[in-house]
Amino acid sequence: MILLLAAAANLFSATTPNLSGAETSAEKAAMVQSVQKVASGGGGGGEKGVTDVMIISPAERANDIVQAFNYIQSHDVTSKVEVKLKNGSKINDILNIQMMPSGTLLIFKIQTLKGEVYRIVKIENIAEVEA
Repeated sequence: MILLLAAAANLFSATTPNLSGAETSAEKAAMVQSVQKVASGGGGGGEKGVTDVMIISPAERANDIVQAFNYIQSHDVTSKVEVKLKNGSKINDILNIQMMPSGTLLIFKIQTLKGEVYRIVKIENIAEVEA
């Protein structure tokens, strides 16, 4: 358990941009506290005593979503790609997905009866991509 926390703290410090000393230490403390809570079964929604924690940057997650869209679109030409959001709604008739430079937002270009429209969605609101 301690080894996991130490590894998470090392990973966090290696991937965190250089902030001022107070912010960096506050960020590390919050992350360690979050890892401890998940590992003890107190939040993460998993089983008690879960010791696996994955940390992924927003840009990597957004890029994964865009790549999944492109993969499905190129390998299953007849199917329409659909994105399900965590609130239960769906985005259909997607023509294109673009990632904003910071990776926290995705821009969906959607075909509607009124023509092409754009919808901007936070990546944390995306549940899954399917055809």
